[in-house]
Amino acid sequence: MILQEKAKQQETLRQFLRRQWRFSSRLIKELGREKKVFVEGKRRRMNYLLSPGVTVSVDLGWEKNTYAPYPREIDVLYEDEAMMVLNKDPLFSVHPVGGYQTDTVLNAIAHYQLNNESDFKIRFAHRLDRDTSGALIVAKNKWIHEELSRQFREESVQKVYLALCHGSFQGSFSVEGKIGLAEDGIHREFREDGKDSRTDFTALKTRPEVTLVEARPLTGRTHQIRVHLASKGYPIVGDTLYGVQNRANRQMLHCHRLELLHPLTREPFTVTAPLKEDFLQEMEKFKI
Repeated sequence: MILQEKAKQQETLRQFLRRQWRFSSRLIKELGREKKVFVEGKRRRMNYLLSPGVTVSVDLGWEKNTYAPYPREIDVLYEDEAMMVLNKDPLFSVHPVGGYQTDTVLNAIAHYQLNNESDFKIRFAHRLDRDTSGALIVAKNKWIHEELSRQFREESVQKVYLALCHGSFQGSFSVEGKIGLAEDGIHREFREDGKDSRTDFTALKTRPEVTLVEARPLTGRTHQIRVHLASKGYPIVGDTLYGVQNRANRQMLHCHRLELLHPLTREPFTVTAPLKEDFLQEMEKFKI
């Protein structure tokens, strides 16, 4: 990606980059080291004094993928020069971890790059558990990653999940409280030393045994939706960590929709990820 803009006032190149594109100090330092910033086509140092009307260009595509490809298909919902959005499959780790070192989303994207003549360092803007399916955003360079991460960090991204949970209810409710890591180092629980959390829940369809729920997390704590539903007596189907043993192969939790500002255009951007087949099959079992 090449960014290009004309200077409107006299200022240093460093000041321009911070004001025009909100570059972090770390990114400015790396761009300077890599010599990827140009004024009228010539490389310049960050303390170079710009004159009004000169053209500043930045090459953000110098970082390349270093991970081995793994031949597994990915479901691409959207892609442009700034980012791509996947509908992540369930039981698919995002990063290499534990027993999953090559069959991960990251390695599958590396394979996708080979087949589509693209090459960029893969950065995920947010997290999804291995079991959780749905919308997952990938930034194609460091600046886009900073812009996306800022929105998630400031909790301005509107996230909508779908969950199939045990128990029957109608209407809406909210759960809030401080969530932290339990003593076993695995579970999350409500703790005085935890971080604030809140999720708004709405029943979409209900049966005597289960309810299809829309979950809108207003914060982004680990296992937040799972902990909140379980605390009300509605554990997610398949969630053996916070629920009960059952026939489902994984927790029925899906990131259905994300609403944010596109990091390049700053225009509202919405992406919707259809439910995966195993989720639909589980709904069919309960006739919901």
